[in-house]
Amino acid sequence: MIYTRIRTNYLLLVVIAFCVIASTFKANRADYTPLNSSQTIYPNSYAKDMQIDAPWFIKSDTVQIPVQFIIRDADVIDLEELQGLYIEVPSSRAGYDFTNTDTVFSKVYDPVIEDMSLAPWDTIVFIPVPTGYTAGHVLYIKGIIDFEDGLPWDESFSKVLAIKIGTAEMPKMAHWYAGDAHFHTSFTVNPYEFGGTFRMLFHCSRAMGIDFVTTTDHASDSCIILGIIVDDLNQSDWLAIPDSIAIYGNHNPIIIRGEEAEIQTYTSFRNHLLIYGNNEFFSAPLPDGEAERDHGDVYAFLAASPEAVAYAAHPYDQDYIWANEIIDSGIKMGVLKGLQIWNERSVWDIDVDMDSYCNPFPFSNGSMLGEEGHWDEDLLMGLETWDYFLWTEISDAIGEPPRKIFIDGGSDAHGDFNYFTYHPFIMGVPSPDVYATDNAFAKVRTMAYCPEGSSQEAIMNALRKGSTIATDGPIAVLVALNNHPSHRNKLIIGQSDTLIYGSNDSLYIIYKNTSDFGGPIEQLTLKRTYPGVFFSDSISLDSFITGLEGSFRIPVDLPIEEGWCCYRLEARTFNRGEQYIYPGSSYRCFTNPIWFYVQRNHLFASDDDNSGNLKLKLNIFPNPFNISCIVSTLKDARVEIFDILGEKVATLTDGERQWIPGKEIRSGVYLFRAQLGIMKTFRKAVLIK
Repeated sequence: MIYTRIRTNYLLLVVIAFCVIASTFKANRADYTPLNSSQTIYPNSYAKDMQIDAPWFIKSDTVQIPVQFIIRDADVIDLEELQGLYIEVPSSRAGYDFTNTDTVFSKVYDPVIEDMSLAPWDTIVFIPVPTGYTAGHVLYIKGIIDFEDGLPWDESFSKVLAIKIGTAEMPKMAHWYAGDAHFHTSFTVNPYEFGGTFRMLFHCSRAMGIDFVTTTDHASDSCIILGIIVDDLNQSDWLAIPDSIAIYGNHNPIIIRGEEAEIQTYTSFRNHLLIYGNNEFFSAPLPDGEAERDHGDVYAFLAASPEAVAYAAHPYDQDYIWANEIIDSGIKMGVLKGLQIWNERSVWDIDVDMDSYCNPFPFSNGSMLGEEGHWDEDLLMGLETWDYFLWTEISDAIGEPPRKIFIDGGSDAHGDFNYFTYHPFIMGVPSPDVYATDNAFAKVRTMAYCPEGSSQEAIMNALRKGSTIATDGPIAVLVALNNHPSHRNKLIIGQSDTLIYGSNDSLYIIYKNTSDFGGPIEQLTLKRTYPGVFFSDSISLDSFITGLEGSFRIPVDLPIEEGWCCYRLEARTFNRGEQYIYPGSSYRCFTNPIWFYVQRNHLFASDDDNSGNLKLKLNIFPNPFNISCIVSTLKDARVEIFDILGEKVATLTDGERQWIPGKEIRSGVYLFRAQLGIMKTFRKAVLIK
């Protein structure tokens, strides 16, 4: 957020912004330490100069609400004296109308605090839930920083925050622990992405009921913006993080040190990889905006770091993260465990003046960017891409198990515990428009299954084995009960086993939600992925839902074909999002799969095979290809070609034939399906134009 004070017209803004950008960002990056230090030199910035923050959710009306005030760069706004801090609530005890207010906290500094430009400053205060608010309400508070901006200018900075008062703790089950697997802390000094202090992280986790956090600060060391060096996490900070963890994160909440590495993709975009629990630091400097380290470097680093677990970050973007051979190769090498399917909520475009600092709370009157909001579209497209990964691995698994590809979820919050706002720069000048994102801490969570109790080792094992769920509200879990005497009886998410077709195996499904996150689950779907279907098919389990929580058992409906398949759950509530979020919001949950190898007994081995010894083969040459490819299969077989979204782009006939993609066909992965009677076979090929 850019808190530069503007009293004159936009031309003056240009002059001020130029002066700010031209200033030295810092004298010595290695001298920087987190807030509350006594140092006398710290980096200038042009964003997030002042912050007021509080958790977006508290687990009960008895919780003391932590509220943090931060003054990070007083010289940019010429803050000469800090005079007081205040917290107000509407006198009406309803909504965000601050025409008449009651002060629930005040701190007058007498004498005033001077020399505010010497070092970052912060404090955390705790307020009880005000009288008149109970569980289920949304509490709006206004935090105010009162300061002097040079005689005779008395100024104040304010921000309105919304806090949901929970009727219960976030939905949880025994042995399942809630965490944020993508959070940035104050060790990232990038002006936009400056993160939360460990102290606030600790208190917010306690107030919300969060059990673990992975600190994944950007490991890009530095980049150059308009000729100025801007730093992210570097080696000296990396070595200092364990001291903060020792103070705040060795018990509930568990804090796991990690980083977000930026690597080359040989395109105009870059990949971000989340590395959890690594002992060593992977640095990827970005001079002039170009990553110096390529994917081979980070994969070699991960191969030599068995204690680390890595996921590809961010939702789907066709040219950015998942839809390229680099991520595919990382999964095949085993150095990437999977994809972070989800790490953002709504994105808003707010029409406010810079001096108003998004006051009142902007989500009440803002409009969502894009027709449906890109975060939602990215999430759903990411799910389809994950389905494609699962399907291709299962289809190609002949003679060996498929590679398991997992998902997890995190907020990608840059120290924002309520919401994040910022003014974009246009030609080096801060725009008068404001963007806001709802990617606050733990809005999107990973639930980790830790039967031995929560610890860093247990959480890392869950991330490594895929015994996790991604959710922003409800939770649903499936357990396979294998009745064959030669196999173990219980199979949890992330595991695999052999099932005999026609046996009496079953799935035990447990679900839970609270009224704070949309009430009873309205859509519960069992997803199956196997070679005989494109991507996955769906089985509705809605009729089994009987309230906020429950469980039921259903028989395992195995595909007829012998081979690998996987089962997972999706749960959803509709039109019951937070009142200050887009009204069409829903809460969702996605589990990782359970894998089965379906084994046919001899009585049924030929029931669906009337083709004798005829085999349907499909070959594509060359692969990858540039201009055209030769597709070879049986003469009478029909070949259909699909893009990664499942849209059919071509149909071929007559045995051996050539496919010449048209100009409208983009580079990417394509799926070829050959079919002759009841026989089907699939292959994938990569088009590189």
